[in-house]
This record gives sequence, C-alpha cells and structure tokens, in this order.
Amino acid sequence: VLAAIGLASRWAIRKGLSPLSELEHNLSTRSVNDLSPVDPTRVPVEIRQLIAALNALFAGLERAGHQQRQFLQDAAHQLRTPLANLQLHLELLGATPEDPALKTTLQKSVQRLIRLANQLLTLARAESGALLLVHQTPVDMAELIDDMLEDWLRISDARNIDFGVERKHAVVSGDPTLLRELVANLVDNALKYTPNGGEVTLTCGTHNGRVQVRVADTGFGIAEGERERVFERFYRSPVAKGAGSGLGLAIAREIVVAHGGTIEILGAGERAGTVVAVDLPGGAGAQGDRGPLRV
Repeated sequence: VLAAIGLASRWAIRKGLSPLSELEHNLSTRSVNDLSPVDPTRVPVEIRQLIAALNALFAGLERAGHQQRQFLQDAAHQLRTPLANLQLHLELLGATPEDPALKTTLQKSVQRLIRLANQLLTLARAESGALLLVHQTPVDMAELIDDMLEDWLRISDARNIDFGVERKHAVVSGDPTLLRELVANLVDNALKYTPNGGEVTLTCGTHNGRVQVRVADTGFGIAEGERERVFERFYRSPVAKGAGSGLGLAIAREIVVAHGGTIEILGAGERAGTVVAVDLPGGAGAQGDRGPLRV
C-alpha cells in the first residue's frame, strides 16, 4: 500500500507541475525580442495572477522598446539634414575661407544643430521622467523664472516686445532641470512667434493647491483644430514662420506628464495670439507675491 501511495503521489506531483515545466521551457527558449504574452489558460489557476503580472511587465517593456525605436528613427531623420548642410558649408568654407558671410552662416548652422541635439536629449530625458522623479526635490517656480529673466528681457528688448512677468512663490516637487526646460521652451516659443512690437506675458501662481503657469502672446495664434497636433514631435503649424524643429511643445508635454500635470492651448479671446496653460501638482511651500514686472 505504501509503495502504491508513493507511486501515485509521484505521478500526481509530476502531472501537477508539468504546466510549470512547460512554462519554464517556453520562457527559456524565447528570443530576447519576443515579449508576447503568456497564455494564462495553460497554467494552474493558483499562479494565474503571477502570469497576469508577468504579461503586464512584457507589455510595458514592449511599449518602452517601441518608444525607443521611434525616438531613434525620429532623431536620425531630423539630424540628417542639418548635418548635410553643415558638411556643405564646411566644404564651401574650405574653398573660400575668407568669406565672412559664409562664416556667419556656418556659425548659425552649428548653433541650430546644437540646439536640435540638446532638444532631442531633453525629450529622451523627459520621456523617462517617471524614473528620474524618484529623486525629486521641491522647486520654487518663482525662483526658477527669476533665474532666466535676464535672457528673456534681452531678447524682448532687441525686438521691442512688451514682456511681462507676474509670479508668486509656487513650489513643485520634481526635477529642477526638466521644470526649467519646460518654462524655457514655452517662453522661447512665445518670443519666437510674436512679431516685433507684440506682447508676451508669463504668470505663475497657485490655485486650490495646484501650481499654474500661463504663457500668453500676441503671435499668429494656433487654430483650434491644430491645438492637439502641435504637441506631436516635429509638427509645425503651416502658418509658423522662422526656423524651428517642432520639438518645443512636445518636450513641454512630456515634462508636464512626467510631473503628473496637464498642459493645453487656449485661445487668446478677442485678440490674436495663444495662451499655453500648465497645471502641476503643488508641493509644500510658502506663497508670496513677487510683484508684476513689465518691460
């Protein structure tokens, strides 16, 4: 009887563990690129929750891999043209090394290429913001804005743009570099697409525990049907003038999403222009008015 019980137990254990052996063989023989889900009906009921978690992990890795491949394709496509232009200018400079106009053009090409490369790196960093924000710190948006005022005032003064700032202490828990890039992109866009003699206004404050940043301009405006498309990578409105890569608002959205906020484009009311509205979760910190500044 004991021998029969032992044989029956051994058979039952092997039979019960055979789905796990099959699962182990399936996973060990997979390619590193095979992230297809595991069929939960082919495993014991007791471990189906584990399989569901494993499938969720596979799906997340698949999305991350697709996002990385898409970014590399976009980066290669966008860098190809400026690099070709740079090579052409260098060849022309070799033929006429004393041409001042060509040197100026070459310098501008290098600056555009550097800016594009920096934007692509910032976009990649913003897309992995959820990982970076593990070490988030309190950031006072008013102090961050004050640190960048000098550059904005110099640009607005050169183009006779009425640039106004109104900021209050507004603390956000996040990455200081990404938040700085967020505000810089919004203001740079507004200054770039506002005609000489126009107006740009930056406001920052808190409302119901949320930090609100608004950038309003009197530029050409964005049609209602395009207000979602302008957040796509490399998309530029047909009415946009001047040089640009179409990455500024895409970067801004990735940074806002990484910080758990929202961003949208609003109409400027009766007058022409655009208002970009950012809403972020507020952190602990004092509130106080820095006072309006208009130049």
